Amino acid sequence: MANLEHEHQVFIVVSLARFKTPQEVADAVKEEFGLEIGRQQVRHYNPAQSPTLAKMWVSLFKKERKKFLESPEALGIFHKAYRLSRLEEMFDHARKTRNFKFAARLLEQAAKESGDAFSNVVKSEVTGKDGGAVSLVVTPVEADYRNAAAALAPKEEK
Repeated sequence: MANLEHEHQVFIVVSLARFKTPQEVADAVKEEFGLEIGRQQVRHYNPAQSPTLAKMWVSLFKKERKKFLESPEALGIFHKAYRLSRLEEMFDHARKTRNFKFAARLLEQAAKESGDAFSNVVKSEVTGKDGGAVSLVVTPVEADYRNAAAALAPKEEK
């Protein structure tokens, strides 16, 4: 069993809160930190599978899970430009491998995607108070596990 530092533990908890499987998390820890850990060690940081998990990890898990569920826009696939970019990559690969049938299906999907065929978008105009512009408040989401780690770090007293 690998000896995990605080940063590793935060990474594991945040990843699990974002619905990554224990194997995916173990692979990500190896890629990110060069540290090999097993699925069982990762499972220890899942509150559903480890009833004796420290309260700070349970709290971080719940906070990150809530933030993840409330912020789908933090995911690349949520955005049309990202989806079209990935479709273009697949289309280029299909053309290079001369898989024209698949390339044609990708072109069709890209056309539907860019025409909002896969959404329930209703084109309408909305105005704010007295016909003015609608004011929007955008709150950035802390998607980086390091920000979560900083929030857990012990505060220095002066």
